[in-house]
Amino acid sequence: MGLETSDLDLLEQCMDAMESVADNLNETSGFFVSHTVLLERIAMAERALDKRIIDASQQIDISSFMAADDSSDEGADAAADDELLTDFDPEIAGIFTDEATELIDSAESALAAWNAERDDKTNLLALKRPLHTLKGGARMAGITPMGDLAHELETLVMQLESGIVTDAAAAYAAAQASLDELARMRELVAAGSGVPSGRRLIEQIRALSQPTSADSAAVDPYVRTEVLVEPSLADADDEEIVIVATVDGTADGTESVTAEELWPDPESTESELADEAPPAEIPAEIFADAPAADLPAEIVTPALVAGAALQDRIGQSWVAQSAEAEMPAPAPVPPGREPVAQHDRPELARVDAELLDQLLNNSGEASIARARLEQQMSSIDFNVGELSRTVARLKEQLRKLEIETEAQILHRYEEEGGARGDFDPLELDRYSAIQQYSRALAETANDVASIQQLLETLTKDTNGLLQQQARTITELQNGLMRTRMVPFQRHVQRLSRIVRQAAADSDKRAELIVDGATGELDRQVLERMLPPFEHMLRNAVVHGIELPDERRDRGKNETGRINVSLHREGSEVVVEVADDGAGMNLRAIRDKGVTLGMIQKDQQLSDADVIQLVLEPGFSTAGAVTQSAGRGVGMDVVATEIKKLGGALHMETREGEGSRFTIRLPLTLAISHALILRTADEYYALPLPTVEGVVRLARNEVSAHLGSDAEPFEYGGQKYRFQHLAMYIGREPSPLPETDVTVPVVLVRAGDHSTGLIADELVGSREIVVKSVGSQIAAIRGISGATILGDGRIVVILDIGALVRADWRLRPEAMLPREKADSRTFVLVVDDSITVRRVTQRLLERNDMRVLTARDGVDAMEVLQEHTPDIILLDIEMPRMDGYEVAGQVRNDPRLADVPIIMITSRVGEKHRARAIELGVDDYLGKPYQEAQLLEAIEPLVQRRRARRAGH
Repeated sequence: MGLETSDLDLLEQCMDAMESVADNLNETSGFFVSHTVLLERIAMAERALDKRIIDASQQIDISSFMAADDSSDEGADAAADDELLTDFDPEIAGIFTDEATELIDSAESALAAWNAERDDKTNLLALKRPLHTLKGGARMAGITPMGDLAHELETLVMQLESGIVTDAAAAYAAAQASLDELARMRELVAAGSGVPSGRRLIEQIRALSQPTSADSAAVDPYVRTEVLVEPSLADADDEEIVIVATVDGTADGTESVTAEELWPDPESTESELADEAPPAEIPAEIFADAPAADLPAEIVTPALVAGAALQDRIGQSWVAQSAEAEMPAPAPVPPGREPVAQHDRPELARVDAELLDQLLNNSGEASIARARLEQQMSSIDFNVGELSRTVARLKEQLRKLEIETEAQILHRYEEEGGARGDFDPLELDRYSAIQQYSRALAETANDVASIQQLLETLTKDTNGLLQQQARTITELQNGLMRTRMVPFQRHVQRLSRIVRQAAADSDKRAELIVDGATGELDRQVLERMLPPFEHMLRNAVVHGIELPDERRDRGKNETGRINVSLHREGSEVVVEVADDGAGMNLRAIRDKGVTLGMIQKDQQLSDADVIQLVLEPGFSTAGAVTQSAGRGVGMDVVATEIKKLGGALHMETREGEGSRFTIRLPLTLAISHALILRTADEYYALPLPTVEGVVRLARNEVSAHLGSDAEPFEYGGQKYRFQHLAMYIGREPSPLPETDVTVPVVLVRAGDHSTGLIADELVGSREIVVKSVGSQIAAIRGISGATILGDGRIVVILDIGALVRADWRLRPEAMLPREKADSRTFVLVVDDSITVRRVTQRLLERNDMRVLTARDGVDAMEVLQEHTPDIILLDIEMPRMDGYEVAGQVRNDPRLADVPIIMITSRVGEKHRARAIELGVDDYLGKPYQEAQLLEAIEPLVQRRRARRAGH
């Protein structure tokens, strides 16, 4: 049954009339004229169409819509699938599915809000809006089943709003099932599959609005009333309103009346309406008892729409009139009407997620470049400081030179016997060549001092600009990260649907309760964590929640509870997933671990250690490949994804009470804070969320707690066992310092294993830009990413929790470092010339030596208080303390007496050499030295000292 040619012509004329109105919206109200003839034609066409619909409905047996058996349903659905596979446009459907996801989520949120407060009609309006948009989008995309189901659900909401449907519990169940089905349809469309018709749900929804036969006999016959034109009461003089009434299944009761017949005096009518009861009571009296059970829902539905429209029209008049009266309280707003907000809504823009990620990545690159500039500026500041000290020394030397020059002039005057007796040197300046040179040097020194001051000013200005740039980049990054943040609430309905589906599939009852759903996470973090969340919720239902009978026998509520809580702790987001089910089967987990060779049969393990076994790849307690055996199956995938995100997972369970999973995730993936440390000549980064604290202890105290059998170190109420970080990364640990200097220990916690990590050097905390690594490197246990330091070095970000968990079963003796002397030579270079220090340091480091430098004798003695080098390279002439004094103090210190000393100086005379040998210097080289000569001098002296120490 379709439209006739005359109907199409009428539609075209209506479109032209509406376009004319739209084109003249800015004109005065006098422009608008009534379209009485057009309205009459519309009414006539409407009556004719109603007649054809009723005639057709009398030839259809409604029972034919009901499925005779399951096979007929499958056949109908298959036919619908075949039709949809060829009908809807995949490109348009792809666009629609993105919109449908948001609309379904919005509808589910509104439905949950209405179910919590069923007296609040505003939630029904919030539910109706996304359903209306979903209906139009589905039909536009050619996905008819989704459009039909959304239409029926929208009608149900209108019936709830107007009071026609009173069984709120049944309506909520039907609406929830319909939304679940709409979500499933959306997934099928996204996958390119056929969509079922949703016939059963549509019939269930229609059945809710059908009154009983007793109710039908007690009221007058009524089918539908439709208001074709909705003028305001004040402008109803010239408009015609057509009311179509169908009595006893026929259209004979149709009549056309004018607005004057309905409202002879609109103003007085409004005044009378204002004195009447609120219009919220009208629908129940007029429309509630319509005998719709005798007709198809396609005929009944428009009556409901018309009833709501008529209610709104009368309600508007009542509200307007009430507002003018002086009342002690404002007039109530009729159901379905919300006050329009007066403030302007902020403008929103859709941005491609990839573009946003690229912008954030570029801001990270800018941050790295700024860090490198800051490091360069730090080096420049150091060199400017060196220049300042050099200028100060130069001025002091020039002052002494001038004094010596004046003394020589006086001495010469005395030797000449006052040849020029008329003036003495104090009465008349006499300039010698050396005096002229000294004064020229003084002027040059002043020029250098001016340049040095200018450089200091420029460096300060540059540092100020860098700080301003740092603030700008930080604000940019914060803004971009806020843009990436999305509320967890957006996916609550999806997770609730997962729980409902899993419970229905396993014949169980379960509900999801979410606390802190308004908390925000990084979009990328949330998207990557959704599959693990879904997996954990399915496991909680299928493997954790018991069957209703079992729960009742144990004194529990038949409906299991799964709680998901979300809160923020510093730069982390903590997500807890807990259920009140049976808990994990620890005995089955342990037995499976023994079978797989993960643990020994007689090995003593705590419950916390047994739980960690479920994180091993391929671990399952199932005796066969099923979906309902082995609590924790697939948790290795969850743990791996959490590790890739730089997070941590903690598990706990109690038999008969349930399980709890605590997940710690970074607030954002782009920018993070890490602790940089050095061990075994390599630098590593530890995410700050994994660090419990940092302590500095004396060497003896560290040795007392080192190893698995040693006494644990207690800090903050937690006990830690110390271990070298090098042991976890496959490197040979360095021995502890021989002196009593403090040793930094980094305290970390991985699950129930608390460890104190000993590193060779603690560089400090840094804000880093996290970079992903390739799949080959990411598969290595203990590596979660990489970053670039300010000096351009690439540093690996360690997943220390994975490393600690992997080695917790090692034997105690395997965890102890082997006592082995460091093969690298430790050299102390002492020279007042920064050029000599830098050149010598680079030479030695190229030859695999560890180097410390000191700029004079005092600085060298401070270094020797904390370190014992293998050899000392010493200059003679230095400020504050010269090389002879340093050599004397070293030889008089029992701890340093056997350390070889090589003097490198420009004083190559025999007198200087003899003085050095007298003080115990082992070798003597002149400047400039040959690189090969220096290396040949170092090697035998170091080997001789090591041999003597090994002999003792």
